[in-house]
Amino acid sequence: MKLRFMFSRGYMTFSFLKCDSSGNPSTCEYRVKDYRNSEVCKYVMMKNQAWSVFTEHFDKPLVCPLKPGDYNVVRCPIKPDFLRLFPVSDAVWKVNIWDFDKGVAISCVDVEIQIKPFFGERNKGLYGIGTKNN
Repeated sequence: MKLRFMFSRGYMTFSFLKCDSSGNPSTCEYRVKDYRNSEVCKYVMMKNQAWSVFTEHFDKPLVCPLKPGDYNVVRCPIKPDFLRLFPVSDAVWKVNIWDFDKGVAISCVDVEIQIKPFFGERNKGLYGIGTKNN
């Protein structure tokens, strides 16, 4: 994320699209369109949210008001519990987030996540969880 200006009196807009497994734009439908949130600092800093896995792995700490600069996501593990935040189906989810400060667009983030169900025998997991014999 590249932030050009200090983010102090602004808002964010979110859009979530669900597409079929091809990701073709003609198959996408909005699940949320242009949702506006004016309490950016409150929500960005929240734990255990869909975005937390990313905000907790920026190369510099997020402190409000957000200062100008490049914020790069590094060593960001996507763990299976992250998927609990998305309905499981063979789909591509597209997320678009815009940040505005004093009515001026200052940042844009686009994320695509493909979720594919796994059909088959599971390997023996941690503590034997998820095995056919348990």
